[in-house]
Amino acid sequence: MRSVFDTGPLETVFTMKHLSSIFPSILVLGVLLCLPVSVHAGQRQFAFGKVWFGAKEEIEKIQDIKGTEYLLSHKYTLYFFFAGVYLSDDGYVLQPKSSYGSYYPNSEESIKEFQRAGLLPSPLPQYSIPIWQYLFGYSLWIVVAFVGCGPLLKLLIRRLSGKQFCHSCKLELTPSEIEMRVCGCCNARL
Repeated sequence: MRSVFDTGPLETVFTMKHLSSIFPSILVLGVLLCLPVSVHAGQRQFAFGKVWFGAKEEIEKIQDIKGTEYLLSHKYTLYFFFAGVYLSDDGYVLQPKSSYGSYYPNSEESIKEFQRAGLLPSPLPQYSIPIWQYLFGYSLWIVVAFVGCGPLLKLLIRRLSGKQFCHSCKLELTPSEIEMRVCGCCNARL
């Protein structure tokens, strides 16, 4: 019969060393649950405490189109499943000056037509998607890489440090434990 005051291998299961090994996973889960939600083109507000699913369109102004009520802009779409999965460059769009977030898609034919009419410059001005949008758009894969490579990096650092650890409880072994080939914490054979 066991007493609550007995010490042995079962009591070492929930030590701080074990909790520190799952802390990165708990941290990543907490961050993912706090990501903002948005599905409207050009929306700038973030609502923390919700999770993103689906697509989020972003429209960035390039220049005014003289003599019209439109802006030459470029659009890109971020796709989410808890975090960013993919980012697509949707190219040039026409955006009404009076309506933020709405746009008219352009085809190659319509762009050439507008250029012939003198409404759009030829060649069109260059644009680029900000690097932080790429990081945000592919954030799920960054998190997966961090969570997946974290334990491997930890193992590599342990091996390079020259210290030895118990295979059962993952605690550092003292020289006397190494000599006796038994872990002093969980009594596992080495």
